[in-house]
Amino acid sequence: MESIALDSQDPSKRKWTPAEDIKLVEALVEYHHEREGSPENKFKPGYLKVLEGKLSTKLPNCGLRAKPHIESRLRTLKREFQILHDMLTGPNTSGFGWDNVRKCVTAENDVWDAYVQMGFTRNVSCTQIPTTGGRVEGISARKRKKKGQNNEDNMMQVMKEVASMLGSQLKDASDNLSKAVIGTIASENRSRINQELSKVVGLTIKERHKATKLIVCQHELIDVFFSMPDEEKEEWVKGLINGKLRTLFLLSRKRDETMDWVRSWKQTLFSLLEDVPFHLRQIIASISIDGTSATTMIIDSTTGEPLWRPFLYNESCSDALPIVKSIAPENHTVCSGSSTLCKLVSWWNSVDSNKEFAALLHQADWLLWLLHGNLGVTDYNNALKVGYDPELDSYPPWLLSQPYSQLLPSVKDPGTPIGVLKEDIRTQYGFPKDCVVCTGTTDSIAAFLAARATKPGKAVTSLGSTLAIKLLSTSRVDDAPYGVYSHRLDDRWLVGGASNTGGAVLRQIFTDEQLENLSEQINPMKTSPLDYYPLPTVGERFPVADPKKVPRLHPRPESDDEYLHGIFESIARIEAKAYSLLKDLGATQVEEVFTAGGGAKNEKWMKIRERVLGLPVSRAIQTEAAYGAALLALKGTQQCVQ
Repeated sequence: MESIALDSQDPSKRKWTPAEDIKLVEALVEYHHEREGSPENKFKPGYLKVLEGKLSTKLPNCGLRAKPHIESRLRTLKREFQILHDMLTGPNTSGFGWDNVRKCVTAENDVWDAYVQMGFTRNVSCTQIPTTGGRVEGISARKRKKKGQNNEDNMMQVMKEVASMLGSQLKDASDNLSKAVIGTIASENRSRINQELSKVVGLTIKERHKATKLIVCQHELIDVFFSMPDEEKEEWVKGLINGKLRTLFLLSRKRDETMDWVRSWKQTLFSLLEDVPFHLRQIIASISIDGTSATTMIIDSTTGEPLWRPFLYNESCSDALPIVKSIAPENHTVCSGSSTLCKLVSWWNSVDSNKEFAALLHQADWLLWLLHGNLGVTDYNNALKVGYDPELDSYPPWLLSQPYSQLLPSVKDPGTPIGVLKEDIRTQYGFPKDCVVCTGTTDSIAAFLAARATKPGKAVTSLGSTLAIKLLSTSRVDDAPYGVYSHRLDDRWLVGGASNTGGAVLRQIFTDEQLENLSEQINPMKTSPLDYYPLPTVGERFPVADPKKVPRLHPRPESDDEYLHGIFESIARIEAKAYSLLKDLGATQVEEVFTAGGGAKNEKWMKIRERVLGLPVSRAIQTEAAYGAALLALKGTQQCVQ
């Protein structure tokens, strides 16, 4: 949630964030629907307390109260809406319009001038923003200042209101309104399509209704249908119903989506090569790339071109999960809807053709192929979530027995030289002839490598929105219920897990400025008596596997610095419990912790964690994944020398 700004002169006043406005509107809509069907479909006395309860659920720890916060905000929104409503629908406001892209009221200069001259402005001010069309944009509602106040100050205030109100509040309100309008348009389209289909000779009632359902869901099909000659509609509709036209249409859309992602990745890669200073290009010996784990591509094994849109790292293919669970060992890493194997199975079951020449690659694999030209190579870090066993250094028999195993790439160690940079790329960018391209890794592994935690017992805690830990261990540990799994790093194992606690909770309660100021007042050597379990919402995964775990952030002391101290220490206790759990599961005992992420900047929190963990805690010098990928490239260069 975005930070909250309080009025320094009146503690009861506050500036609402766009996220809070959205949740307030959602709560109002929910309450309205709950009242539907009642004898009096109106808001009853006490509805403000109902809204307060709904907001406390949607935005834990937001501190919004029925009075004065919600009551005051509703008055403001009503007033602003009425002014804009009058401009857009009033009897004397012809010429005003609404720009749905830029989310603002628009009017030609002469329309606005006439509006002002007729005396309709009252408490309305306008800021003129020059545009190519000579239009007046960004109309804002505000009360007039008292006489004598500086006009320039007035204009600056209006500019701020334009940016904040129309740029944030009205954008969100317009989006909600657009959803309702879209629903109305869909209903109208359904009626038009059904009426037109009733004129098509040769269609049964069942076929007509099925065709209506298929067409109304796709804007492109609606345009095609209404622009088609009447004599062609029967054949076209029957082709749509039996799936032939639908398959071609969906494949076309998938292809378009594929090219959008693939084009952007490719352009970014070559832009980065272009950004390398020319005088350094001749001394670059090797290149490696890290990519997001489980970002999956199905390509043509002969051309390298994508056959399907990429499956992104956080995309879940729940349709394939039961199949994967039926073939994989219990609690295996692939038994997750977002695993690479689930994405492969989902694709395999959704297409009937192009399987013979298909191949699977990960994002980093495909980008590296653009540089070295050898298709079908990956690394064992990226291959983990497709089912590769890094301990046996092979794909397991249960996976190789599946019909789609033919798509699996060959697997090498991260940082293994694959080939030299392609000649056309060397010539275009001026890289040396012996510049080698090496296998890559995932972004999280690259970030760990960047921290230079090279000995067993060394760990990296990343304090971002969540709390993620990775520990270098001599033993492999995998436990799906806790979300714990191990990546191989040469002859060792990188064991990791992630808790839902972290910076996201702090951002719900404090602003950045408050965090900085309150931290200065904390004595990190003093133990806080407060015992919390800070979570941004219900549910925890590690070190407690409980999807129903409720956040615990009470009681709250009167002193804000004591409250922050208690939260800092509680998160540190969760971190300590996480490392203890890894040891209980069989990992190496943690000896030293490096810290990455935004939380690494807070010295007081670092000292609290050091006291609670009973271990040396320091800030990692390097945390960028790109630095870790460069270390892999260096490893490849050293192999070439040997």
